[in-house]
Parts: sequence; structure tokens; C-alpha cells
Amino acid sequence: MEKIAIYKELKQNHRNVQPNAPKDMFSALGKNGQFINVIPSQNMVWIRMGENPDSAEVPFLFNDDIWKYINDLSCVSSSTDPFESINHKFKIYPNPTIDHLEVKRMDGESKITRCEIRDQLGRLLFEEDHNGGAFQINTEPLNKGMYFLVLFSDNKTYSYKFIKA
Repeated sequence: MEKIAIYKELKQNHRNVQPNAPKDMFSALGKNGQFINVIPSQNMVWIRMGENPDSAEVPFLFNDDIWKYINDLSCVSSSTDPFESINHKFKIYPNPTIDHLEVKRMDGESKITRCEIRDQLGRLLFEEDHNGGAFQINTEPLNKGMYFLVLFSDNKTYSYKFIKA
């Protein structure tokens, strides 16, 4: 069999077994739930070492279950454009906070249209529409930890890390 035909057959079998994984992923699956995934389009390599999640000798479906979970994640950027952060468009305080955050615009032009609070996994915990440059957010319902305040202004998005103490 020609090398190209073998490659195409392997890729087709991969799509049937792991339909949630990226099309260009290569996998090496081993005993006890160990595997290596190489995804060239995302410049990503991940290795899983650990206990076997089920009784299968080589749990290949487990890899697809992980991809299903990864594809459902919603991520928020933990940084902004480095040049925008230098401008300090908004002041967020106190940080760390106990019961509230104050948000104020530092320039006279930026208008905040919406704010969100997201956890470290990018899950939306709070959102509110705004029409101005200064407001307060109640943080009492949040558990202790790190969060992201996402502000929408002038067709741009700004992310700020804050700590709930």
C-alpha cells in the first residue's frame, strides 16, 4: 500500500474514533490512560499520565471525552493589549476586595457599556449593562479567589484581574 493511502486511512480512522479532536491531531495512546496528543495547527502537545479511568486496556474514548470538554470551555483573555494597559483607561479598586469593586474611567472619553465577572475557567458569573464611566460592583456573593473583570468600551474589551479576599 502506498504511504499516502495508509496516511489517509489512518486519518479517517482517527476521525471515527475521536470526532471531537482537531482534524490534524496525532495521538499515541498507551496503557492505563496515558497518551500524547500533538496538534500542529495549535502548536500544542499534551501528555497525560495517570490512572486508567475505566477498565479498558487502552481507553481511547477517554481522549475524545477530554476533547469534548475542552471544546465546550469558554475562555477569557487574561491580558490586554500591552499598549492599552499602559494608558490605564480604567481604575479598578480596592484590589484585593472584600465586598465591592469601584470602577472609574481615567480618561474623559471612554464610556463603559457593559461589564462581566468571569472565573479562572472563563465562566460568566455576573454581567451588567452600563452607560457611563463610574460604578460599583457588589462582590459579596463571590467566593475567595481570583477573577477577571471584563469591561466593554469604545468597541474594545479590557480585562483586569482582581482578588476576592
